[in-house]
Amino acid sequence: MIENGNDQVHLYVDLANIWAGVRDTASELGESTGDVRLCAENLKRVMAAVRVVASTTLVANVGVPEAVRRHFERCFEVRTVDFGATFGREQAADEVLQNQLLLNLFCFEPGVVVVATGDGAGWAHGRGFTQALIAARRRGFGIEVLAFCSSLNPRLRLLAESSGCLVELDAHYRSITFLEGLRFPEGVNLRHRPTAEPHPWTTEEAAAIGQIFGLTPLGRAA
Repeated sequence: MIENGNDQVHLYVDLANIWAGVRDTASELGESTGDVRLCAENLKRVMAAVRVVASTTLVANVGVPEAVRRHFERCFEVRTVDFGATFGREQAADEVLQNQLLLNLFCFEPGVVVVATGDGAGWAHGRGFTQALIAARRRGFGIEVLAFCSSLNPRLRLLAESSGCLVELDAHYRSITFLEGLRFPEGVNLRHRPTAEPHPWTTEEAAAIGQIFGLTPLGRAA
C-alpha cells in the first residue's frame, strides 16, 4: 500500500563514501584519523533536519567492526555487503542502496530523498546515484545530497544544485564526528531545509538536467 509521505524524508547512507570524507577532513584539520569516529545519532539529525523520517537505509561492508555496526543500527536499518575475493572491495554496495531507493519511490507518496554520498560514478552509462536521484525527481520527490567536498563527484554536485539541495558535510564535521576519548560531538544545527520539498518535475528542470547529463526528454543518454 502506498503511504502518504509529503512531509516525510527517506534517508540513505553510503557509509564507505562518507567515512572517506570524514578521514580526509580529519587529516586536513590535524585530527587523528585513527581516533575519529562517526556519530550515527547526529548524522541522522543532520540528514532529517527536523522532519519526519519515513525510512532509513545504511550500507556498510562486512568488515565494519560489530561495535560500529551496532552503533549505526540504533539509528538506521543497516545492510551489509561482502568483500570480493578477487579485488577485496565492497561488492554491489551502491547498487543495494540504489535498489532500496528505487523501490521506495513506488511504496511511498512523494516525500524527500536524502542521500549521504558523494559517489556519482556511472552517470555516463545511465547508472549510479545520479540516475536514481533523477528517477526520484521524475516521481515528484525532493532530493538532497549530503557529502564531504573531498569525495563529491562534480556531476552529483551539479544535479543537487540544479534540482534539489546540496549540503556540504564539511560544515557539520564537528557535529557528526567525535574523537574517541578526546572530543565529544558538538550540537547539531536543526534548521529545516525547505529547498528540497516534494514538487512536480518541471520543464525547466528537465532541460537543465538534460544539459548536465546529455539526456533526451525521455531520460536516455543522447
